[in-house]
Parts: sequence; structure tokens; C-alpha cells
Amino acid sequence: MSIDKTELTNTLRAAFASFWEEQLQVEAVAGGLAVSPPLLYADGWQVTIYLEQLTPKQWRITDRGATLGKLLDAGLQPDQGKLATLIQRQTSFYGFDRDGLQFEKLVRFPFEVAEIQIFAEGLIALSHQMPKVPKEIIPGTEHMIEDRIASFFYNRRLTPLRRHKLAGQVEREITVDFYLEGPQPLALQPVTRARNLRPYMEQWGWRWTDLKNRHPDMIRAMIYDPDNQPWDEASLNIGREVCTIFAPYHETDAALSAALTA
Repeated sequence: MSIDKTELTNTLRAAFASFWEEQLQVEAVAGGLAVSPPLLYADGWQVTIYLEQLTPKQWRITDRGATLGKLLDAGLQPDQGKLATLIQRQTSFYGFDRDGLQFEKLVRFPFEVAEIQIFAEGLIALSHQMPKVPKEIIPGTEHMIEDRIASFFYNRRLTPLRRHKLAGQVEREITVDFYLEGPQPLALQPVTRARNLRPYMEQWGWRWTDLKNRHPDMIRAMIYDPDNQPWDEASLNIGREVCTIFAPYHETDAALSAALTA
């Protein structure tokens, strides 16, 4: 049986175009646009990059710190040793810059889509070359929690900001892992600790209280693993007291849906 290569080529092109149309997410956010192409980091998270307007013709592409954020959480220093050399080499190769935690590149409007694509591919390449990070978590706990959170946002075509900084009433900057803008914004922090939960929750008890005083309408959420994390009743009570949502990871969809549609 012969194959019509022209027809096959057109069919495949149409299939790819349909896939991109379905998976590509472009959302208006504060200061510009959030773009999530069907590209994944090494840990399986979809890449989200931001286009921020500086002048009528000049814009900035940035990852807002998402790529390097987890390194700091794990205690690594991106400005020291082989990691600093790796980051410098990759940013130079892909033609973007680094400002603190975030990677960025200045572009002109109207945009060249190829520049946005190459920026995203550079982030992915960097994530695949990062050294393995030792984590003080029980194997699987972090991925179970984050997979549930990622699925919730992805299935609803929502694009939260990653490692977003908020001002409290007292603290100048409090960073939350996920922040969804809206009339009633959502700030979400997954709990991925394997031990020492009491001091962690006491710290977040203060942070959530400070944020509530500054942003009384904001939904404050924490998602945790009740089966594999060593919770005591006092630590659980802190979460229940200071959070709008304090839920086990297997209740993520129901808890977040109820809060966002209330």
C-alpha cells in the first residue's frame, strides 16, 4: 500500500498545529502577558515565561525566578562554584541575562516568536543540566503535592505566578510558591518538609497573619501530605487557624475549586 506523502505531511502539520493551539496558554497578567508553551522543565513542570512592557516598543522576557527558585529552597547558591559557571555558560549560549534569581532578555515589539521560543528552550536546557539537589523530604511527597497543584491549574487553564513576592503589613517581602491574580487572589504554599514541621508552621503562621492584615481578601492556602509527613496536632492547628485553605494533597481540587468559586 503506497502512502501519499503530501497528504501525510499536511495531516501531520495540521496535527501539530492543533496540538499547539490546544496546549499553548497566553494570559494577560499585571504588567504584560504570561505565556506557557507546551514545553516542560526537567521536573515535569510546564514552562511559563512573562512578557513585561517597559516602553511602547521595548519589552522584557523573564521567568520571574522560577528556574532558579528551587535551588535556593534546597540550600544551593547559584553564585558559587560549578553552578555559577554552568549558569553563566548557558545564559551566554542562549543570549539572555540574569538579574538576581530571574533570567531575562530585552526584545522589541512587535515580537519575534522565535526569540520567545529560544528563551523557553534555554530555560529547559538549563534545568536539565542542574546538579541533583539533595532534599530534606520524603521521596515522592513533593511530587505528589506539586503534581496535584499543577494539574489543578493546568486543567482550568489558569497560569499562576511562581515564587511571587507579596508585601505584608510588617514584612516587606514574603514569597509564596504560587500566586493567582484575580478579584480575590490566591496565595498558595505547598508543604514539602519531611521533618521539623512545628517551627516551619510557626514561621508561616506569622507570615500568613501578616499577609492577611495587608491583604484581607486574599485566599491563603497550604497543601500538605497527611500520610508521609510527621504532623503533630499543634502544627496542624496552626495551619487550620491562619489559612483559608489547609488541605491534604488528595483534596486539592475540591478545596481550591470551592474557594475560587465562592
